Parts: sequence; structure tokens; C-alpha cells
Amino acid sequence: MHNVLAGIIPYIPAIAASSPIYEGKLGEFVDNRLHFYKINEVEVPSLTGDVVPEYVKSTQDYKENIIGRYSRDLAKLNVDKCVLYKDWVNARGIVLRFDRKAMEIRVIDEQECIKSDVAISCFVRAATKGLVEIYNRDKQLLPHDMLVKDFNSVVKDGLRAKVLHPMGPTARDVCEYLYKLAIRNASDEEKSYLPLVKRRMKDGNLSEAIAKTVKQKSQRTEMREAIIETYLNVAKSLKDNTPYF
Repeated sequence: MHNVLAGIIPYIPAIAASSPIYEGKLGEFVDNRLHFYKINEVEVPSLTGDVVPEYVKSTQDYKENIIGRYSRDLAKLNVDKCVLYKDWVNARGIVLRFDRKAMEIRVIDEQECIKSDVAISCFVRAATKGLVEIYNRDKQLLPHDMLVKDFNSVVKDGLRAKVLHPMGPTARDVCEYLYKLAIRNASDEEKSYLPLVKRRMKDGNLSEAIAKTVKQKSQRTEMREAIIETYLNVAKSLKDNTPYF
């Protein structure tokens, strides 16, 4: 499951990005949070790796070559022993949590309301089920270096990103492919949420929607006021549990 899920990680930000602004200005990336996430462990790069997790052969391989590697690097810096050989210290896009018997996905930005969060969770879960079926049949995984390149492109350009995935050439094309898998594998309850994801693919993710509104408002007022006015509306979506668009 870990290896198969790695194949969807690069494309999730295309629909889930929600961080167009930092330090009072529009950032250069559709997903500015993930841009900084990639570089926030520069002193111990093995903590984050390439964000897209390396393929592993077994649980033991994961413990020795991922957890073990960053733990040895941390030990060289004389960090407290309480953080050595802990699964939760891992900062990759997927983290195995042995204490919870779960996998955490770290590349999904918070959305404007719980309903949107659930919709993206349903999409990822159902699409992953489809990818597992394909892997069980074909026993093939996409090249890791290709996934890393695609991830970096999607963080920068979102749905418009040019990608190397065979279902490309854009991240939007890959997401539409994953959506078809999700529809085929979703429960009835999950299917009720998926149209919201489909709308994201058509009209853009939350980050792109916010950026578009801020740009429009900044034509008639100061950038700071445009940002505040836009995020007041986003906050209302949270209060009402209603998608922003």
C-alpha cells in the first residue's frame, strides 16, 4: 500500500493546494506551503527526502533505511534520544504510523471547510483502492524520480503543471484519470462528495480560487485589504461548512 500510495502523492496538491499567499503577498507557487515543506529540513535532508517517499521492500526495510537513516543523521547532531528511531519524526509525504496502524498523508492542504476536507479524503481513498487493484494485476510502479519531478511541477503550477505521468501531459489530466478510478471504487457515501472534487479539477483548486479573487480585488484596493476581504469570505465558508466555490 505504501508504494502504491506514493504514486498518487505528486498529484494531490493539484486539487488540494490552498496556500497562495505568505507574508502579505501572492507567492510564486500554487502550493506555497509545500514549497517550504520541501526545504524546511535543510540541516537534516533525510528527514524529508524528496517528500515523495522512496519505495520500500518491507516494513523492516522501511525501519532500517528510512527511519534508521534519519535517526543516524540526527544522532550525529547530538539531538535528544527521545526523537531517535521514531516513526513520527519522518517528514515525507507519507508516514507510516505503527502505533496507530495507519498511514499519514502530509501533502493535503487544509481546505475552506470540513465538507471539502472530507471530499478530498474520499477521493484519495477511493483512487488509491483503484491503484492497488491495478498494481495487484500488473505489479508495476512508476519511476520514483519521475514522481519527484512531477511533484515539484505540481507544487509550482497546480493543475496546469506539465507532468511526465503516462496519463498526462498535465496534472489535470492525471487527476481526471484518478477521478475515474475513484468513481469506480468509491462507496455510495464517498460518491456523494466526489462532485466537489470534480469541480476543483474543472475550476481550479482553493489556492487558485483565492489568488484569482485577491488579484481582482487588488485592482481597486490595496493588496492587504484585498487579502483580508477575501479571507473573511473564506472564513465564512468554514463557519457555514459550505465550499468557497
